[in-house]
Formats: sequence, C-alpha cells, structure tokens
Amino acid sequence: MTLALLASACQGGEALGPDGGRDLGRVDLAHYDAGQACESVDDCDDGVPCTRDVCDERGICVHTPDPLACDDGSFCNGAEICDPSAGCVPGPLRDCNDRNVCTLDRCDEARGMCLHLPRDFDNDGEADARCVGGSDCDDADPLRGTLQAELCSDGVDNDCDGDIDESTCGRPRHDLCEDALDVSAGGVFQIATAGARDDYGATCSGPSREVVVRFTLEAVADVTLRADAAGTTQVELRAGCGGAATPLRCDTGVPGEVRRRSLPPGTYYAFVASSAGPVELTLSLDAPTSPPTNEDCATATTLQPPFALSGSFVGVADELELSCGQPLAGELVYAFEVPAGPPQDALIAFSATSTGDAVRFSLRSDCAASGSELGCVRGSPASARFRSLPPGPYALIVEGPSEREVDFALEVRLEPGTQPPVGDSCAAPIDTPLEQVVHGQLGDKSDQHTTSCGYFYRDAVHRFVLNEPRDVSVDLLAGENGATFVYGALSETCASRFEPPASVCVGGAPARLQRFNLPAGEHFLVVEAVGTPSYQLEIHTSPPTTVVQASANDTCAQAIEIPVASKVVYTGDTSTLGNDVTSIYCGSGATSPDATFALTLTEPTTLRLSTAGSSFDTVLLVFLDGTACANYPYSCDDDSGSAGTSLIEREFPAGRYNVVVDGFGAHSSGPYVLTIERGPFAP
Repeated sequence: MTLALLASACQGGEALGPDGGRDLGRVDLAHYDAGQACESVDDCDDGVPCTRDVCDERGICVHTPDPLACDDGSFCNGAEICDPSAGCVPGPLRDCNDRNVCTLDRCDEARGMCLHLPRDFDNDGEADARCVGGSDCDDADPLRGTLQAELCSDGVDNDCDGDIDESTCGRPRHDLCEDALDVSAGGVFQIATAGARDDYGATCSGPSREVVVRFTLEAVADVTLRADAAGTTQVELRAGCGGAATPLRCDTGVPGEVRRRSLPPGTYYAFVASSAGPVELTLSLDAPTSPPTNEDCATATTLQPPFALSGSFVGVADELELSCGQPLAGELVYAFEVPAGPPQDALIAFSATSTGDAVRFSLRSDCAASGSELGCVRGSPASARFRSLPPGPYALIVEGPSEREVDFALEVRLEPGTQPPVGDSCAAPIDTPLEQVVHGQLGDKSDQHTTSCGYFYRDAVHRFVLNEPRDVSVDLLAGENGATFVYGALSETCASRFEPPASVCVGGAPARLQRFNLPAGEHFLVVEAVGTPSYQLEIHTSPPTTVVQASANDTCAQAIEIPVASKVVYTGDTSTLGNDVTSIYCGSGATSPDATFALTLTEPTTLRLSTAGSSFDTVLLVFLDGTACANYPYSCDDDSGSAGTSLIEREFPAGRYNVVVDGFGAHSSGPYVLTIERGPFAP
C-alpha cells in the first residue's frame, strides 16, 4: 500500500485547498490591489506571509504574491502557490505519468525531474519485447534475453531467438583469452557482447560482459584503444591474458579510452565490455612519442605571452597538489613573466580538446609555494582573468582529469591592467538592499572565495546591513528559470574562506539560506554557480527568534528536553558527536554523527520539525520513547526541506518521543539548525 501511495503521489492526483475543491493551479498571480491608502510600507501588512507588501507611488498598498516564498524545496509534490488571501497553499502534484504502458514512470526528487524509463521489470538491461524497440522475450526473468548466451540442454530459449538449445549454444565468440579477436592491424571493429561473461574482472569496474581482443606490436608505438557503445563502456589493457596478467591501464566511461606512449614490442590483450549492446572498438597505432618533461616546478617550460599551445596528458604523473585539484590527475608546469612596467591582466584559457572533460589550473607567483596561489580555476573549459598582476615571474600549473588522459589546448595573453568589478572581492562588495529583488551576473567575476558547500566557480560578494538583530532568509535563483545549481554562503565577516562555524552555506536550484537572530551590523553573502549565469537574490528579514545552543546531546540517554512552547530553535554541530542512531528507512542508513532531543506531548499535537539553515545534508528521525532510537523510527525525512535539509509536519499522538538530527549516509555532518513549531498551522 505504501508503494502504491508513493506512485500515486508522483503520477498525478488533485490537491484540494482549504475549501475542499478549489483549483489551486489557477490562482491569479497578478498584483492584488487592496485599495488601501498608505504613507509607508508599515501601513500595508496584509497578514499574508508570502505576499510582498509595498506602498506604491500612488500611496496605495499593493500586495504581490511571491510563489518562491512558498517553495518547500520538493520537486515531486509540485510547485507551491501563494494565494493573495489564504497564503501558501499546495499546487497540483507533479504528474509523471506519460500514459504509456511501455515506460516505467517515477518522480526523481534527487534530480528534480520526471523519469520515463523503458519497461524493464527484471532489470537485465533489455526492454519488454512487447514494446517498440524491446527485445526481452521474458521480462520477468533476468536470465533470459538477447544479451544472454543460449545454455545447452536446459530446455529454455535463453537468448530469445525462438530456438531452444540450438547447436550454437554455449559461450559467444571472443569471450575467452583462447579465442581473443586479433586486432593487430588496427582500425575499427564491431564486437558483440551478448552472452559474454565476466571471466577476468577488470580493475576499474564491477562485473560486466567482457570480450577479449589481442594485438602484437613488432616495433615501439603509441597505442590508443577507444570503446564506444550505447551506454558506458570499459576497456582494460594488460601485458598478458588471464586474471594474473599485469594491468597497464583501465578506463570506464562514455566512451572508455586507454592511451599509452611508446609501448614496447610484444603481444597485449584488451578486455572490453559494455553496459548495453555491442561495442565499436578503435585501435590506433602511431609513431612513438615521449611524455612531456615539464612535470614539476624544476622542469617548468618557460614561455612569453601571448602564446597558444596544444599538448597531451598521456603518461603524465600526479606530482603536485592544487587547491582545486583531483587526486591521481597529472600536472604540467609552465612559467611566464609580466614584463617591467605597469601591472597587466593575464587571460588564461585551458580546455580538454579530445573529450571536453573538466580541467583545472592554478596560477602562482612562486611555483613551489602553494600559499602564493593567486587562484585555482576548474571548468570545461577553464578560463579566468587575473587582474593587474605586477611585473615579475609567474607559474601556471595545468591539470587534466583523473579518469582519463586527454589532449588539451592552452592559451595565455596579457592585456593592460584593469580594476576588478564591484562584487569581485571583499574589497568592493555589492551593497545590497533588503526586501528587494536584486539581479546580478557572474560573467565578469573570478573565483575569489572558498565556501564549505560550493566549488571552484566564479563568485560575487554582497554586503547588507542590519540596524537591529533580525532573522534573515536569502532566496537565490541562477540561470534560466532558476535551473542552474547555485550556492550561497553567509558570514558576519568577509574573507577568502567562508567556512563553518563563522558562516553557513547552502546550495540548490533554487536555494534558500536561513539564519536566526543575526546581530546588528554588516553581513556578507557570497554567491557562486557553475558557468557564467545571471542570478537573482532577495534578502528577507523578520523579528529575531531566540536560539538555544545545543551540546553534549550525543545519545538518546543524553537527549536535550524540548520545552512546551509554540516555537523553539536549537543550533549545534554534529561533527563533534558520534554515530549512535541509524535508520533503515531514511538517509541511506543515516550512519553519520547525530544529535538527540526528547519531547513529551500530553495530547495529540501537530508539529513542524525542520532543519532549514543547516549546512549539510540532514536526516530527521523521530522515535517513540522506549525503542532506544533503533532502526525503526516512528517518522523520518531526508530531503523534504530546501537544499538537502529535512522537514516533518504531521500530527503526533500523545506520548514521549526522541527527535534525532542525523546526516545522509556515513559522511554528512556539521553545524545544524533544528526548529520545532507547534500547530495548528495556516493552510
């Protein structure tokens, strides 16, 4: 019954408003003019939290519904609506049913989208043969399908070709080392994987249908093996065959690709597999080359801008650490000089030309000193403008992806020095008004700040001032229709690093950042997003909420007692606690550090429990007292709140409960906010 209800929630259903039958999907979002005369915005409070109240230039109150204020952060329950009279009300549920019996429809909350997957009930990678394009003659048996080999003497049509135990039953061609396909001449080869088995176990993937090819080199050569298919492919190169042979390189991807420089003469084997269908294998044999020699600071290649060059990371080792780098990714080092004279801007563009993978580079004034880094940039491509560099030497460290060895293009040029735009650094933040929509763009910004939840993207810093202590809520949107993931970090001070406990960071599409009882004075907000999108933000304030600092509440026996009050807010940090509570229902086991609270209800009570404002992916668990906070919670939630936070709103019977703030999986912890409110709540 639970699964049926969940499917219904994702595939349709009608949301009823307080009057039981109102079509909430058709609320008029035009400005609602109450006709009330006013002298200031203080005269225009309509008591509806989700409307923006303004005293316009005519001296008339205007109340504009703001749906974003109602957003609960959940995609699958549809877009919430701000009714000018009733406030926030639920909109129609997300309808993921495409009315096609040949698709399996579900709402994917993590991705924020409807999925329409091919009808494949036995999860063998083949769609039901009764559907267009399907090939599985028995979609209830994962051991039958066109990708299976015909087993001999079992009386079953294993490979769905209409024949039973035909003379060709048994292993397919090239499934074993003894029958490896000879590709020594190089070129393009179409290789069927149907029925192949996992005999040799590639080192870069799990079990897969692998086939074997071999080639013999009479002379030293550069070798490229590229495996293309409808899905993910795997290719592993070994110096021999069988499980004990020495692996030389293994890659899994779309496509899978292995490259080696100056491979010595001899016979080599490659193990090729695909997650779906046959594989197109390309073997390229080229004249031998040597790897670059500029792999560290001592061997840096010196060039004078402007310069443009191409190169390859094949055979390049991981020698250096970049602040935005990846483990096991190779680096190359280039040196250049800003000549004597006025400061100049350095424009750097770096890309993976063969695959489009994300790449990284670091600019330093002293190659060997990581503390001299002027910026670390990640992207596909990665580019940046470093403004007004003084004359002197600089080191540029470029890094490829760790998963494959790619070709690259690099360009550096110098231009007359310029001053950074407003918002590019703490030296010139964007002064931002409260209670207004503010638009910005990241195209002219650089990456100047590190946040605890974001990445090495371009960012902008905003400044706002509170005249008195206030609760603050920041709404962030980026890209077209708010579809770009955006991050925001808030702190009372501005520095290169916005990290806990001095700041709180959230991300989402859109994202909402909440802080309680911020003191009077200036505050700084860093906004960052992938690419160079435009963005908008709104900073809302409200009367301050009293916040209680929680500590030493590591186990259920140490739980902090929640008082009888209409609303209470706790803050704490789970990273200082242990993992004492788990759940088989929520948060992938919720085996992260956790904080515990206790609550006694003398009568049935509607509660709203929220971790909005927390800086990590939280999980909320509620246990009946006496269950020792073990495995089976009375109620739980992972991501119903905004930006990976949790929300539970329901009626609880009279009794005693334990409330636990946990984290997703085994590695989610940090500063948290727990808000407990007692209903009833406005619809």
